[in-house]
Order: sequence, then structure tokens, then C-alpha cells
Amino acid sequence: MQVTLAKALKERSRLAGKLKRNFELINRENSKISGSQRSFDMHALHQESFQLHDQLTQLKKIIAKANAPIADKLVEMDELKSMISYLRNVDTTIGWQKQGYNTEKVCFEAVLGSAELTAEADQLQKRAEQIQDELDEFNALTKVEIPDN
Repeated sequence: MQVTLAKALKERSRLAGKLKRNFELINRENSKISGSQRSFDMHALHQESFQLHDQLTQLKKIIAKANAPIADKLVEMDELKSMISYLRNVDTTIGWQKQGYNTEKVCFEAVLGSAELTAEADQLQKRAEQIQDELDEFNALTKVEIPDN
């Protein structure tokens, strides 16, 4: 069946979510006190998980091939997200603060200020949004052939 790449990406998320749910159910329900009733057929759930895994792997391969023309943008997007996360998590504590369990206050100073780091993160976020718009357009226009399931 031919679908847009956007639709294939949604299907990938759906399959991954269902597989995760199955793993959670198996982990929760597999080992019980002897004689306890289980809410699910563990063998069927286990078998379904292997089928979902195979479907997900196949779909990821199809998506990866379709993404070849925009691989550079995907790499850039991942790196932008990493850098934005880093910038937003730098400790910028300044001034007198209590340290740990100690009631004594210590004075903190930060070389890189919150305003500077936020401005840098915002700049990178704008670039990430531009790339995301390009990716969204590519995903909407690109067609892929996925197996009927």
C-alpha cells in the first residue's frame, strides 16, 4: 500500500507504542503467585510482540531509505535538539544559596548567564523550526510503499 512518509511515520509510532505496551504487560503479568489469574494470554502476547517487532523493523528500514535525501537535515535536527537541551540545562545559579543539607549559605557565580544561554537556545530553536518545516513538507510529499498488515 502506498502512503505518504508522514503516514508511515505515524504508523511507526503506533507500532512502537503497541510493542512498548506489550512489553509492559508481559513484565507485569508474566510472573505471578502460583494459582493467580492472569489478565492476558501470555503466549499470545509474546508472539504478537515478535510480530510487531518484525513489522516495526521492516517499516523503519523503509523509512530510512526514504529519508536518504534529507539525511543531512535529520542529523542537523538531532544535533540542534541536543545543543538546545544542553543550553537549557546549564546551571546559572548566582548569589547566596544554601548548599545541600548544610544550613550555611555559599555564594555562587556563573560565567555564562541565563539570558545569554537562553538567547543562544532560542536562536538554535529558530533553525530547528525551519528544518522541521522542511521535513514536514518532505514527509507530506514523499510516497513510500508499506506492507498491508
